[in-house]
Amino acid sequence: MIKEVGCRYCNARYKSIFTDINELEMNLLCTVKTCMEFKRGQVVFKENTLPRGLYCISSGKFKLSRVGGDQKEQIIHLAQSGDVMGFRALLSGGKYNCTATAMEDSAACFIPKETFTELMYESPKLSQRMLNFISDMLKETEIKLTVLGQNSVKERLIHSLSLLIDKYGFEADGTTINLSIRRQELADMSGTTRETATRILFELEVDQVIKLTGRKITIVNYPQLLKIAHVQ
Repeated sequence: MIKEVGCRYCNARYKSIFTDINELEMNLLCTVKTCMEFKRGQVVFKENTLPRGLYCISSGKFKLSRVGGDQKEQIIHLAQSGDVMGFRALLSGGKYNCTATAMEDSAACFIPKETFTELMYESPKLSQRMLNFISDMLKETEIKLTVLGQNSVKERLIHSLSLLIDKYGFEADGTTINLSIRRQELADMSGTTRETATRILFELEVDQVIKLTGRKITIVNYPQLLKIAHVQ
């Protein structure tokens, strides 16, 4: 655990579903929440386990993934500061449908199930924010399903790079994706093998479209990258 930070002083809250909560609701959250640190690769919660509460990300990056029948991991969503994780299981009364794992050293606040449920019933603004968040995730999922079903492996991998850029942006140089990502993770996003993902990345580097530095990926020619994937 880490030092508790009051919700009113948390910058991530203004990007989260809790941005419109009133003073009383904020005080309740501050009383019951627990701030937690997660190292890269550390699991927050596992697929098919019962939920105990909601996680609101205060810093860092997480992946949400599922394991298929062939025991291969498929990354279904990326999360960052201000996002919440574990809400689907809480709202449905079921088990977690995915596993949440830190992609870098990160932090999140844990909110007990009972408190989150109470706030959802009592705060129309929070409920609306939650609906908007779910709607955005569904839209993202629909786009990804279309890409996985209709595009080539190379196009899928480039789409994954585009998702990383949209989600996490660039570093200070304006060209390096703001995430250190393993080849296997990129393959899991794109529905392919690590070997295939590595080969495609090498081809893009040879064509001077990207540059690889360890786990960092720099976009050298973004228009050309999108052109290869037939993205307008």
